[in-house]
This record gives sequence, C-alpha cells and structure tokens, in this order.
Amino acid sequence: MLFFLIVILFYHHVTDAQTPCAMSSIGGANSLRVMSYNIRYETASDGINRWSLPHYNYYGVGDRDGKTSGEFAPIFYRSDRFDLLDNGTFWLSETPTKPGSEGWDGAATRICSWVKLRDRQIYQIFYQFNTHFASKGSVARLESARLILIQILLITGYSIPVILTGDFNAPTYSDGYHTIITNTPLKDSKILSQRSHCGPNRTFSTFFVDYGMVECFDHIFITPRYLNILQHGTLNDSNNGFYPSDHLPVLTEITFKK
Repeated sequence: MLFFLIVILFYHHVTDAQTPCAMSSIGGANSLRVMSYNIRYETASDGINRWSLPHYNYYGVGDRDGKTSGEFAPIFYRSDRFDLLDNGTFWLSETPTKPGSEGWDGAATRICSWVKLRDRQIYQIFYQFNTHFASKGSVARLESARLILIQILLITGYSIPVILTGDFNAPTYSDGYHTIITNTPLKDSKILSQRSHCGPNRTFSTFFVDYGMVECFDHIFITPRYLNILQHGTLNDSNNGFYPSDHLPVLTEITFKK
C-alpha cells in the first residue's frame, strides 16, 4: 500500500548531519501541532530507507477502490486527545465520488481524505483535509485545487476551523497554490506564522542530505478567521546522511481563537 501522511501532534527527532530545525512547543497545553509529511510507499528496493508506522490511529482509504488498495492520504491523530466525529474521501477528478477515477491530465488516481475531530482537551471541533496532487499534469493540479475548495465549502460551510495539508506538487508560484489562497478563507500558515520560518524553504529532497532541496511542494493551509499560527518549520533531521523520506515534514503550531 502507498501511504501519504499527516500526523497531528507528532514530532520525530533523530540525529542530524546538518543544523536541525528545533521546534519545541511554545503554545502550552492548549496548542495544536499539525504536521504534513509525504512518506514514500513501502518497497523492498528502498532497503534501509524502509520504515513502518506502528501505534497510530488514522482514517484513510486506498485511492484505487476506496478501501485498501492503492495510495492513501490518511490523517493520523492521537486517540488520547481527539474524538473522530465524521470522515470521508473524494477523488480529484471530474467524478469525485467514483473510486479509482483519474482527473484531467493527471497520470494517476489522486484523492483527498478528511476528518471532523473534537479536541477533548480544549473542547474544540475542527475539520482536517489531506491530499496529494498529481505530480504530472498542470491542469489536474489547478482543477484539483478548485475541486477541493468546492468540497470544503460543501462539507464544512467554513463554520468552524479548517486545516488543509498535503503534497500539492505545487510551488508557491504555481496556479494551483494561488488558487487555494486567493479570495478564499484559506491562507498559507507559513506566511501567517508569528515566528520566522524555521528550516529549509523547500521540502522535496529525495532521501539524501547531499542532494539538496528542489521545490516547496508541501503546505499547510488554515482558516485565519479561527486560528492563530504560532510557528512554522520544515524539519530537516537526518541520520547518517539520510532523511526518513524523500520529502521533509512541515510542522506548524496552532491555537484556536476565542
């Protein structure tokens, strides 16, 4: 199975060959830390770059059949803090309710999964959406952005906080990126951060530290009407010259406005 990961309230730390981005919590017990992390699918040919993800609860379905086959866009959450109230998945295509459907000029099936969560610690309900845009197909990325905006409006009405994460394969200068943040309730958490961005500005690197960053494909969008962004960073921890995945995780710390 292929997995794409967003982890809520999760932080990894391994030895870094470079100066790591250190992001300790600054918001206290009432803050929420959200991570967007594109984790490469499991394949034996990756050797030491393979790793598992035990001990996490998540919602997600495979993009091929809406069940267990194909790539996932799962949302992982801490069961000791959050209650799952609702969930769903739609396909980034002209037929968003049809499992396995491909959209526009994209070369593969892509999905967006979502959950409605209750934070028991602060009695706050919010929506979390997670996606993976087509790596090939500029029309597919643009239309996927438009579709997601429509679906978020239909599902949430923007009546409570919304967080949208993912590997958008869309740099900040792309049409897909600007479609999401222009004249919409969603904005880039990196721009809104009260502290300066920590770590590299780009997120795709392959597994190797020496390869260097290529583009910033991974983003966390939020509704600033309801949310404050305390800090934002791209975590560049590595171990013996290797990153845990071919993308770097993006982390932001959030508080809910009263």
